[in-house]
Amino acid sequence: MGPGRMHCWPLVISRPCVFTVNLLHKKMTFLIGPEVSAHFFKAPESDLSQQEVYQFNVPTFGPGVVFDVDYSVRQEQFRFFTEALRVNKLKGYVDMMVTEAEFPRF
Repeated sequence: MGPGRMHCWPLVISRPCVFTVNLLHKKMTFLIGPEVSAHFFKAPESDLSQQEVYQFNVPTFGPGVVFDVDYSVRQEQFRFFTEALRVNKLKGYVDMMVTEAEFPRF
């Protein structure tokens, strides 16, 4: 297949698939199927660095948070997020979110 063609066409994929495409100035690799995507979720930081990929997102959370810290601190912060974003906790945030979203005028 030529450049830009995918080896796992059509969109109904019956087997695992890995392919890389050039997207603007970056290469993006797609892992389709649980057999191949497991590596993405279980790979050590030395193989697949979240910090490197998500560096653009540092302004979202601020310095020293999530993707601006080393791996061990990031894992600890993710544990905090996981607990704070459980359904039973989110239900407790509704009134606060409504208050933040609704105000008399812009």
